[in-house]
Amino acid sequence: MGFEYPWFLLLLLVYFPIRKNRLKELPIPFAPLGWSHPDSGKKEEFSFTVRMVFMSEFVLFFLLVLGLSSPYIETDRESVKLEGIDLVISMDLSASMQAADFKPNRLEAMKELVTEYLQEGRGNRTALSVFSGKVFLHYPFTRDKYSLQRAIESIHFQTINHNTAGGTAIGDALLFSVDLLDSVKIEDRKQALVLITDGENTEGVDPMVAAKACLEKGIHLYIIGLAGSEPVPVFVRGNPYLGADGNQVITSLEDASLKLIAEEGGGVYYRATQGESLRSILKEINELEKHPLELNQVREKYSFSYILSFSALVLFLIYYWGGGTWVRRPIR
Repeated sequence: MGFEYPWFLLLLLVYFPIRKNRLKELPIPFAPLGWSHPDSGKKEEFSFTVRMVFMSEFVLFFLLVLGLSSPYIETDRESVKLEGIDLVISMDLSASMQAADFKPNRLEAMKELVTEYLQEGRGNRTALSVFSGKVFLHYPFTRDKYSLQRAIESIHFQTINHNTAGGTAIGDALLFSVDLLDSVKIEDRKQALVLITDGENTEGVDPMVAAKACLEKGIHLYIIGLAGSEPVPVFVRGNPYLGADGNQVITSLEDASLKLIAEEGGGVYYRATQGESLRSILKEINELEKHPLELNQVREKYSFSYILSFSALVLFLIYYWGGGTWVRRPIR
């Protein structure tokens, strides 16, 4: 326990001399029934109510002095070390992710796979990004699985305005994720990037250049192709999704380009099919050499100022009201 302003406690030393002198000089101006001056020749015991008023006066002064000195207690949280990695999961939200070769569609299947990953990975700091023709940070780095799961649930087709950000910018998504990981880099702590997409790059930076950046930064790159084996039409809310040429979009996945991107970044490419999960991929990620993330020690301070202030108010009412009623001294 400590005090913010301990010198106020010195006021306690002057209370008793002041009170003693006040009682000596106090006549009996109020003529209360049954009242005797404490210094009169006759020794007389005070009643319980009189003693209570005197005691409340002292306690009130004591609480006021304590309140001025601002007492507090401090508790220290132990430093915590968590084994894990830093991970960015970058998710494709292009229009083709509405294709129904995964049930109910590719987007919902991707959300389910990522949510399954979040059940594991204790100690990992994970961030979420989404992309189509542009890239956006959907949730910053955190170890809070619940918040990440809620963030994933909030993803939908309208998360990105496809009228202004249509397309598939794989290269931009890779560079964006590299910058995210670089901003939280801790020496010797492993970092990984999982990019989930169903298409070829159509916008932005050359993904080969972006993949080299992953390799140079020592980031473990995993690219997941999420699509069925046959071309399928794209529907949005039950209506055919039309491309720039006015025809309904038909989507299929060409593995070759994604494989090359993964190889260029020293990473691994996986082809996900209906019914598979990310277990095999995530198992490999979780087997990466893990280094501890040490959290800063936190010291919490709990102040008693509010409790003391309320208590002083209650005792003031007892003293003020009790002195004018119980002891028959009229309120001044």
